[in-house]
Amino acid sequence: MDCVLGFAVAAMERDLKEPSIVKESVLYIEEGRHPLCELCANTFVPNNTALDAGSPESSGLLIVTGANFSGKSIYMKQTALIAFMAHIGSFVPAMSCQVRYLAID
Repeated sequence: MDCVLGFAVAAMERDLKEPSIVKESVLYIEEGRHPLCELCANTFVPNNTALDAGSPESSGLLIVTGANFSGKSIYMKQTALIAFMAHIGSFVPAMSCQVRYLAID
């Protein structure tokens, strides 16, 4: 019960949105934010992510490049945290989010 209450309080205080769990092999994040970095930084620029492994035109792979201290590791951690938060039942720090449903057989 404490965990669910914590999710609800965080969702209200941090403007978290409900993710959509879908059966397609996709990960779409619109204006995603790193849940911890936005608390510590004065400015945080939201990022978009679009992965579609089910599409013939897409490999479902992103190659992230850039200069040192350009935010590559924060972007990758942010994407992983948003997907993880969606799967454990929490709202996510993004304007909208679609994540693939993972069935455990």
